[in-house]
Amino acid sequence: GGPQFGLEAVQEVREEAEVAMTLKVRASRYAACAARLRELHPYEVPQIAGWPLARVDPDYARWARGGEEPA
Repeated sequence: GGPQFGLEAVQEVREEAEVAMTLKVRASRYAACAARLRELHPYEVPQIAGWPLARVDPDYARWARGGEEPA
């Protein structure tokens, strides 16, 4: 069989507005950024996710690394 997941019983149901946010940070700064988000977020376990970029436009990649401006 596949993985099994369980959820703890929730003592209270709350309805709150949520906002999705996308941040772009260098891989070397990810841990510090995630730590700060955890400090600031009101949820006990906020959703914080990161991923490596498999495909990036070459002009954007050059700009993001501090090189020349995109054409």
